[in-house]
Amino acid sequence: MTIPKLSTLLSLCAKVCSLAILGGVGVASTPAAAQLAEPYYQADQVMHAFYQHSALPKAVLFNSQAHALEALLGEACDQPGQLSKLQTHWAQTMLAWEALQTPTVGVLVDRRSQRHIDFWPSRDKLIAQALRQTELRQLDMDLVGSPAKGLPALAVLLGLSPTSLDVDAVKSAARCTFANALAADIAAESGQLLTAVSGAAQTDWATDAAATQAAWEQLVNQWLGALERLRWTYINKPMHMALTRNDSSHAALTSDGTEPSALSLSAIEWPRPSWQLQLQALQAQWAQLYDLASSAGPASASTTGVISLQALLRSRGHVSLADKWGESVQQAHVAIGQLGRGSSSTQLQVAALELGLLAQLFQNQLASALGVQMGFSDADGD
Repeated sequence: MTIPKLSTLLSLCAKVCSLAILGGVGVASTPAAAQLAEPYYQADQVMHAFYQHSALPKAVLFNSQAHALEALLGEACDQPGQLSKLQTHWAQTMLAWEALQTPTVGVLVDRRSQRHIDFWPSRDKLIAQALRQTELRQLDMDLVGSPAKGLPALAVLLGLSPTSLDVDAVKSAARCTFANALAADIAAESGQLLTAVSGAAQTDWATDAAATQAAWEQLVNQWLGALERLRWTYINKPMHMALTRNDSSHAALTSDGTEPSALSLSAIEWPRPSWQLQLQALQAQWAQLYDLASSAGPASASTTGVISLQALLRSRGHVSLADKWGESVQQAHVAIGQLGRGSSSTQLQVAALELGLLAQLFQNQLASALGVQMGFSDADGD
């Protein structure tokens, strides 16, 4: 299965979403421009830039992918020759979701969309129960629990995720009916998210200083929450669980918490169905964190349209901390960039270590420099 990279999908979205560059944000196109003083960014400028240039294009992309998956399932669910195509569309939708939910802010928190779309791990028992109700024509999606909904449950039905269920033994009509219901549920939520994000992108954030300040602080806090989710939920926790399931490997765990390099990545129960998909999910999340974290010089909107944490530090006069932060971000960027299909668990541990160091720097110095009280909630629904 060949899966387009998220960058390719976002470039397609950019053709649909023609957005104006945030007024008042300069463009640093030459080395000389990098020496200019950083303008002081207000919270309303940060939020306007975030929703216009980050959240809205990703909401458009996710909505498009979710509805495309729903349509394809409606046409080809019971056609064996279309299974690979369905799996590819599932992967594209998953990657678009990873981009939108990183970081999880605003309407995604209010609607608990993570729980609705991406409750992991799914529960085979609840999926089997929903399939039995479908066969009896008694399926009510409002009564189906979160562990039997969303992308993870759909991955089970599409044969992407390992499962104890004998999915092939379920009648094709019932399986497809439930799969279509899951896809329709995801698509409906994506539409609700797009409507809300579009509204936020059109908001005049300067009119309500208190609400804007709260939204900005949530964005900063949830950036850390997304970083910790990437480090722990997507890297360290799955490896730790794989080790503790194997007594001999667990006994070999070293005192500093690292694990034997012989740990097979393909044998680990990742949040995504395979190491290939897990790697792309890691990269998709980090791409969003990276865009919001670092900038080469003044006016980080020159490349992504958003106003980065590094730009905010510079704008408040914390130049040396901004440089230190940028170096730490780049070290994490290199570690994530070195991951590939043939990576070892040691390489993953190095990446997790760099993410952990970045989180420590954020908590110990950035939060106070930006005047933000820590208190993120990952809102992951687990």
